Amino acid sequence: MKKLLLIIILAGLALPLMSFAGSYMAGSTKVEYTGLVPCGKAVAGPDESPEVTTPCQFCHFFVMFGGLVNFLIFGITIPAAVLLLVIGGAMMIFASGQPGLIKKGNDIIKSVAIGIVIIFAAYLVVGTFLKFIGLADWTAAIYKDWNSGFFQLNCEIKL
Repeated sequence: MKKLLLIIILAGLALPLMSFAGSYMAGSTKVEYTGLVPCGKAVAGPDESPEVTTPCQFCHFFVMFGGLVNFLIFGITIPAAVLLLVIGGAMMIFASGQPGLIKKGNDIIKSVAIGIVIIFAAYLVVGTFLKFIGLADWTAAIYKDWNSGFFQLNCEIKL
């Protein structure tokens, strides 16, 4: 029952975040999109020209995958980790000297810390590999907008 309640709470917290909106550059035009698939929709053309439809290209797969990974890491993992840290800390605070609850809270906090380190280390290893093969660049936008991610994929999309 506790696991079901936790799943319902996490789903309720994540529901507003599931719009998967994003943006990417097509030449010199910034394309804003909503939904999971970033192509096949009418967008404003360059220089205030009429709307054009962006045909799906191979690069759109990387845009979609990058948006999904950024959402999972920055939209789900961080709030879930904070929630579990609060739960672990509350268990330790309200244990009232019960060694079982103190140990359980301590184990939750350790597990969350180890999990976060593994997730972000894997993210950085894959991103560094993509940088090494020339498919991604480091981005300085991480300090302004946490949803932009650490890497920006380089692939040419034509309108």
